[in-house]
Amino acid sequence: MTDTAELIDKAEVRDGKAIVAYSRTEHALAILRDKYKGATYDLTTTAGDKAARAARLELKTLRTDLEKKRAELKAPALLFGKTIDSEAARLTAEIQALETPIDAQIKADEKRREDERIAKEQAEAARRKVHTDGIAKIAGYVALATDLPAERIAAGIAYLEALDLSGFEEFTAEATETRGRTVSALQALHTKAVSREAEAARLEAERIEQARIAAEQAETARKLKEQQDELARQLAEVRQREERIRQEEEARAAEKVRLEKEAAAREEQERQQAESQRRFAEAMSKPAAADAPVVTVQDLAPAPAANVVPMPTKAPAAPSTPPTLNLGAINQRLGNVSVTAEQLRALGFEPAATEKGAKKYHEASFSPMVDSIIAHLRMVQQEFGQRAA
Repeated sequence: MTDTAELIDKAEVRDGKAIVAYSRTEHALAILRDKYKGATYDLTTTAGDKAARAARLELKTLRTDLEKKRAELKAPALLFGKTIDSEAARLTAEIQALETPIDAQIKADEKRREDERIAKEQAEAARRKVHTDGIAKIAGYVALATDLPAERIAAGIAYLEALDLSGFEEFTAEATETRGRTVSALQALHTKAVSREAEAARLEAERIEQARIAAEQAETARKLKEQQDELARQLAEVRQREERIRQEEEARAAEKVRLEKEAAAREEQERQQAESQRRFAEAMSKPAAADAPVVTVQDLAPAPAANVVPMPTKAPAAPSTPPTLNLGAINQRLGNVSVTAEQLRALGFEPAATEKGAKKYHEASFSPMVDSIIAHLRMVQQEFGQRAA
């Protein structure tokens, strides 16, 4: 059986090796492992609770004692390590004081070499880019020439074929190949452009021809319309002339009818005047009946439509004084009997003057007018008396 008095926790360095032994702790842990491993407690009872708490305290005490011992054993080692680090730091500073200038020279030269390498690479990249951009530009002529006129495409082909490619260095072969493809593509575009422009010229010529034909047709239509308008105008003039001739013929026919009627009326008037004169002469040679009816001047004429009045005896010569008697005054003196200028003219009395359409007679003509009217009334009275008998 091991003597617990010989068991101790220790740490030391032997022959440059660290030796750490927690013998006492390990011995106590072995005892507690046998004692508590797999142990269970009925914490619902006072005894069980007390036993569990006592077991936990015993294990916790062993653990905290181990931690204290560890700190105790490590303290000298920490101090030794700090001493080692401090001395090494001092020596390192002295070494770096010598090393740093040399390192700076080396790093400066390394940076110079790296800068030169980068500059060389950039210069090389720029040189290569000039050539690749030039090749891309040659290839890009196809896209630029897609919708150009044939003349400009032909100029581009001539330019590429004459282009010096010696400056492309190691890219000369690629540039030459690209130029060949581009020229071929441009030649195809040139052929299409020639066809396109020929077709456009044909269509333009057709358009011009169609415009010319349309203009000619429009001019022909305009002239035709002018001719139609002129024909319509002439036709209208013919119709107007025919209408005027028709109207003139109708007017002549109407005038002929009017003249015939007037001639017939004059003949009738002359007949009636002759008849009136005959009656007037007979009436003047016979005495008037005492009971003859009173007749107005409107009843004097046997044919009122023709306004025929029998001729009286000759009217007296006109005096030298101005005429002042008008029809209104004459009718008023006759008791508002209506006597017209035509009736007075039939009795032989002409107006001495006309003023603003009014007929004027001499005052001295009034008595002869009355005598003529009375004579005519007697003749009419005589006629009516004979009819009654």
